[in-house]
Parts: sequence; C-alpha cells; structure tokens
Amino acid sequence: MSVRRLYNASLMGALALLVHLCMVDLAICSSNFTDQLALFNFKSSIKNDPNNVFSNWTKETNFCGWAGVLCSRRRQRVTGLLLGNMSLKGTISPHVGNLSFLQLLNLSYNSFYGHLTDEIGYLRCLKTLSLSGNMLEGNIPLGLHHCQRLETITFWGNKFSGRIPKELSTLPSLSLIALGQNELIGTIPPSFGNISSLEVFGLEENHIYGNVPTELAQLPNLKLIDLVFNNLTGPLPPAIFNKSSMVEIDLNYNAFSGNLPTNNGLFLPNLEILLLDHDQLTGNIPSSLSNSSKLTLLILAANLFTGPVPKHLGDLKHLEIFHLPKNQLTNEPGSIELSFLTDLSNCTSLVELLMGQNKLSGTLPNSVGNLSNSLEMLSFSENQLIGTIPKEIGSLRNLTVLSLAANNLNGNIPSTLGEIKSLQRLYLGGNNFHGSIPIEICLLSNLGDLYAEQNKLSGTIPSCIENLRGLQVIKLHHNKLTFIPSSLWNLETLRLLDLSFNSLGGSLDPNIRPSRVLEIVDLSWNQISGSIPRVIGSFQSLTSLNLSRNLFSGPIPNTMGNLITLDFLDLSHNNLSGQIPKSLEALSHIQYMNFSCNKLAGEIPNEGPFMNLTSRSFMENEALCGNPILKVPPCASNSSKKSMI
Repeated sequence: MSVRRLYNASLMGALALLVHLCMVDLAICSSNFTDQLALFNFKSSIKNDPNNVFSNWTKETNFCGWAGVLCSRRRQRVTGLLLGNMSLKGTISPHVGNLSFLQLLNLSYNSFYGHLTDEIGYLRCLKTLSLSGNMLEGNIPLGLHHCQRLETITFWGNKFSGRIPKELSTLPSLSLIALGQNELIGTIPPSFGNISSLEVFGLEENHIYGNVPTELAQLPNLKLIDLVFNNLTGPLPPAIFNKSSMVEIDLNYNAFSGNLPTNNGLFLPNLEILLLDHDQLTGNIPSSLSNSSKLTLLILAANLFTGPVPKHLGDLKHLEIFHLPKNQLTNEPGSIELSFLTDLSNCTSLVELLMGQNKLSGTLPNSVGNLSNSLEMLSFSENQLIGTIPKEIGSLRNLTVLSLAANNLNGNIPSTLGEIKSLQRLYLGGNNFHGSIPIEICLLSNLGDLYAEQNKLSGTIPSCIENLRGLQVIKLHHNKLTFIPSSLWNLETLRLLDLSFNSLGGSLDPNIRPSRVLEIVDLSWNQISGSIPRVIGSFQSLTSLNLSRNLFSGPIPNTMGNLITLDFLDLSHNNLSGQIPKSLEALSHIQYMNFSCNKLAGEIPNEGPFMNLTSRSFMENEALCGNPILKVPPCASNSSKKSMI
C-alpha cells in the first residue's frame, strides 16, 4: 500500500471512529491519528528491541509521551523521532513518510538494514536526518531532494552504494552532509558547489575517484572537508587553501599530486587540522604554514615532499600532533644540526613529533630536551643522523615512544634515558652505539619493547633487567654482548628474545624459570656451552627456538616433545650427542627442524614431522641411521660465520 493510499485510509478511519469527539477540528484529530498509526507501523518493523524502548508505545498512552517521540505543543504533531543508539534491529518502515510534520529523525547507531525507503522524500518539514552507524544498503533515495528544508544529512557508516545523487545539491539549506564509510562510487558532482550554506562535506572511506571540483572548493562557508581513503587524483584545488572559514582539511590516503598550494604566501588563519598524508604531493612544505597559528594536528606523512622542514614552526603554539615521516626532507643548507627542534620548543602543547624515513642529517641538538613537557612520541628513525644522543633527552619525562633506529648515531646510550619513567618503547637499533647497556635502563618500569640490535654494544645484559615487569620484546642481536644473566628468564611478560650474533658465552642456568608467554627465542651464532636445560620443555607458548651455531653439548632433552606449539627448531652446528628424542614426533605444528652438524647417534624417529624432513636436517652427525639419511656434503665450520650472515 502506498503512503498516499495509507494516508487516505487512515484519515477515513479516524473520521469513522472519532467523529463524535472531533466535531470542532476534524483535520487536527485525524492528523494526530495518522501520526499514531505511522508510529505503530514503524514499531512493527523492529525485529529486536533489547532495551524495551517501545514498552510504553501502547494505545493506552498518548504517543507524544512515547520514548523517543517529540511533539509540537499546539497541534500535538510528531516533530521528532529520536531513537539513536538504542540497539534496535529491523527495517525503516515506509510509513515513516506519513509523519508529515517531522523535523528531526535520528536512528543512528542501531542495526537498521535493508534499503532506505523512498517515502522519506515525503517529509517536507525534515531538517535533520541522521542514520549513521547502521547497515542500510542500496542507493541513496533520489526523493530526498524533495525535503527542501534539510540542513543535516548523516549517513556515515552504512553500506550505501551507487553514485552520489546530484539532486542533493538542490537542497538550499544544507549545511552538513556526511556520507563517509559507505560503498559509494563515481565522482563528486560539481553542482554541490551551488549549496552556499554547506559547511561540512564528508565522503571518507568510499570509492570516489576523479578530481575535487573547483566549485566545491569555492563554497563560501565551507569549514570541513573529509575525503580520506578514496581514489581521488589531480592537484589540490588552490581555492581550499584560500578560505578563512576552513577549520579542518582531511584529504589523506588518496593520490593527489603536485605542490601544496600557498596562494601567494597566505595560509588558513582558522585551520586547526590538516591531514594530507599518504598522497603523492611534491615540492617544499611552505613556510607560510606557520601562519595557520591555530593548527593542532598537522600530518603530511608519506608523500614526496623535499627540502628542509619549514621555518617558524614555533609560531604554531597550539600544535599537538606533527607528523612528517616517509618523505624526502633534508636539513637547512649548511646546518650541522636539526635546528628546527629549537624552534619547536616553543610549541608547548606538542604530543607527537614523527620525522622518520626522511633524509635528515646532522646531529640532535641539546635543545631536544627543551621540547614540550607533553611530548609522548619522538621519532627520527631511518634518517642520516650522526653524533651522540644528547643527555638532555632525559628531560622528556612523558615520552612513551622514542625511536632513533637506523641512523649513524654513535657513542654510549645515555644513562639519562632512565629518567624517562613513562617510556614504553625504545628503538635504538641499526646505529653505531658502543659500550655497555646502562643499568639505568632498569629504572624504566613501563618499558615493553627494547630494540638495540645491530650496534656495537658490549659487556653483559644488566642483571637488574628482571625489574622490567612489563617487558615483552628484547632485540639485541648483532652486537658484542658476552653474558646472559639468569635473571633475564624471570621476565614473566617476555614474548620475544633475540640475542643472536653476539659473543655470549657460559652456559644456561638449568633452573631458569619456565615461561608461559615466551614465543620466540633466538640465541644462535654465539658461544654458549653446556647442556640445553630440560626446563625449556615447559615453555608453554614457544613457537620458534633457534640454538644453532653454539657449543651446546650433551643430549637433546626429551622434554622438548612437550613444546606442542613449536613450528621452528634449529639445533644445528653444536656438539650435541645421544639420540634424537622420539618424543619430538608429537610436534604436530613443526614446519622446520635442523639437527645437522652435531654428534648425534642412533635411529632417527620416523613418525609425525620426521616424515617430511630431508637428509639436510641430519647431515654431519656421527652415527645416525635410518631413512632419510643420505650422503651429504660436509658442514661449514663456525669460522665461516661472516660468510653466513
């Protein structure tokens, strides 16, 4: 039954039932009955109401007192249906189109599904239509353009498909349209540039392609444009960067090219958020960016920007997030240090400063310690920095992440790092640090990741490392460390331990504490001797164990058969003797095993994972027998260590 026919039938029913009560104003009474009937039909399309929202939607109560219903005072007509975030599930009844005085319809953050009814176009008084966070699909109804009073349309987070109806651009009062996180295709209709009242335009996370229409960029009142995660191309419209009204520009994760428009050195005085990361923008970052003195969030990562970091960044007093990684930025010509860090010390609200994966050279200035007390993330990884880490870095007491990996930094790791009690992730790998690991590292009670691999660190791992109760990852491979303290195995949260390619000696404590969470252990390419502790079979979560290229002797513990989660085991190039334990046949997840170049003897197990191994897993042992032993070349000695790296 169409909405018009339903409306007429409802009107006739109201006259028949209420004629003796409505002699004065039949039209008003019958219209009220129409609203009530429309609401009952809306309720009937709801399949699930876990919060009992409709418990008082009964014929015995006035519908103007129903949950989520707003009415006008004089005529008692429904003007608002506010049922957002109620966990409702069902379809949107076409009868909602009979609520002819409805101004506000909010059904957001529920589980409405199916198509949005075309009858929505009959709501000629509608000003706000909010359906975000549902599962609606199909095309956006063309009839919406009949709702000429619409000011707000929010369809964010549904499954709408098809093209953006250009008819929506005929809505003269529209100020906000949010169509993000749907499955819309096609281009942006240039006719949206005709809506002079438009302030917010959101199409993020769709499949929109083509250019941003110049007409859209010229809207006089535009404050926010969000086109994130689409397939847009071409240059950025200069008009967007010439509007004093702009507060937020989100154009990242597209394929925009060309330079960042500067419009004769002017920039946006009211701009607070600028997101242009993961595009293909080129050229220099303009110094006029500092004119946007209200900027709080500036992300230009993963582009092709060149040249130095712009000057006068200290004018951005409100800057909180500053991301420029994955570009081709360089130092100021002739500068021997990162001088812009001194300028940034004026940004007293700075929380994140990410500059990794550029071509920055020179040294870290002592002024790095003057950066904001609010700073939580600092990254200069994968650049060309030289010199030492200034001891003043310990002044950044609220840092949670410090990444200086993959540079050419040298000297000692400063003991002042121990003053950054909030530090959770420390990345210093791929440099030329030497000396010992400072014992002050043990003061970092919140540390979860310790990366200092591929350096020239020597000495022992501090025994106080057991104080780091939250430590999950230790990567110290490719150094010159000489000793593993037994206390290291007391770390109850440790998931990954990589100490390969060091000079570790001595033996492993047979009474080390078994771990329930340790997943990866790599002690290969060291000089560890003695027996493999039997307790290692109690490491309940172990998936990878590499003890190759050491001096382990004695038998392979049969307790290793308890490592049912293991998928990688390498015991090659040691002095192990005795038989290969038959208990290893129970390792059903194992993908790789290597026992070669030891002094093993006896029969090779032939069940379970051993059925898939070749002779390369057993070559160069004393007296192994049984299938699949074949004649193989002699093993390389440990003296060829460098050639194997």
